[in-house]
Amino acid sequence: FPIIITIGAALLGFLAGEMLLTDPAVVTRFGAMSEQTVTFGGVLGAVLVVALGTYLTKRQKKQAAAE
Repeated sequence: FPIIITIGAALLGFLAGEMLLTDPAVVTRFGAMSEQTVTFGGVLGAVLVVALGTYLTKRQKKQAAAE
C-alpha cells in the first residue's frame, strides 16, 4: 500500500523538522522556539519530504516512459 509509505515519510519529516528546531545547538544559537514554531517546523518538514518524494517518483516514471 503506497499510502503507508507516504504516511511514514510524512511522519519522519515531521519529526525531523521538530528535532531540528529543538536541537541544543540551534537553541543555543537562536534561543528557544515557541511551541507553534516547533510544530510549524514539523509540518514544513513533512510537506517537504512528501513533495520531494512525489516529485522524484513522477520524474522517474517520466524517464522510464521515455526509454
